[in-house]
Amino acid sequence: MVIVQTCVLLAFACAKMPTSAAGGGGIETVALVIPLPESMRGGGAIVYGDTTIVVGPGAASVTIEVPEADSIAAVTWISGADTVVLGTGLSATGGIVPKIVLLVTGSAGARAPADSLIRAHIMKEGIVVIPVQDSQISISDTQGMNGICISSTVRAALVGSGFRNAAVPLIDCNYLLLDSLGLCGPVPGTDYGTRHPVDTVFVNPNRPGSAGLAGLSAFFITTSDTLGHLDWAIPVAGSTLTAVDPQDTTHAQSFCAETGTSFSGGGLTSARRAAFLFWPYDTPGMTSQAKQVFRAIVRWTFLRN
Repeated sequence: MVIVQTCVLLAFACAKMPTSAAGGGGIETVALVIPLPESMRGGGAIVYGDTTIVVGPGAASVTIEVPEADSIAAVTWISGADTVVLGTGLSATGGIVPKIVLLVTGSAGARAPADSLIRAHIMKEGIVVIPVQDSQISISDTQGMNGICISSTVRAALVGSGFRNAAVPLIDCNYLLLDSLGLCGPVPGTDYGTRHPVDTVFVNPNRPGSAGLAGLSAFFITTSDTLGHLDWAIPVAGSTLTAVDPQDTTHAQSFCAETGTSFSGGGLTSARRAAFLFWPYDTPGMTSQAKQVFRAIVRWTFLRN
């Protein structure tokens, strides 16, 4: 089945609209509106199941029907330049539509495995992920999104403080952005930094993002003197420290901050904020424990009521 559709951006990313599947099977579905950022508005197609939705140039969103009683194996965006899986195992059980997260990445290259890892593990939580490179990002691209994740591969100078006051939850993976985001102080080596070679962190038990871990946990496999970085920050007061440097437990590799936490430099967070910090070239050596914590932080940040 092929549907030609040009969509207009809605005020919200998703709306519950029970319908019947094509063919009269009577399957209840929920309409999921996927916003398209500027970089995806040259035209393309969304493919899921046996359905292809052709999207004309300039379209600001595309709507797919998610079956309530089942899940969709994969939702894929295909254009002249890209073929990108946006979601896997999407379920609308109980009429609740999946969340949509904007993933800000660096340019493709040697660091791309880090972006792939982040995207894959967010999608494993049943979330739609819209990737946009830092050189193409616009603050307007956050419209209709339910959250933002900033990859460790982004160039801090390009992203800057643009997402500091974002009204949606945010996870940062790049320690060089934390001060611009107001999540730690501004002094390198004092408020944030990196230490290597390191392979082990200390996970504080029963904290947001701890994923059931407690105590020393191997996070990054040290394969040489140049690999195995522990990126860290001393987060703003009120943050919950999840994983910390065993040599200095004030240095957090990952942490969570609730809505209303005071920014460094003034103001309050308008939505949840979290960090899971890692050096992109360490991605191939990231352990299962580290991935567990990242996914737990994703759930706390984007899925928790």
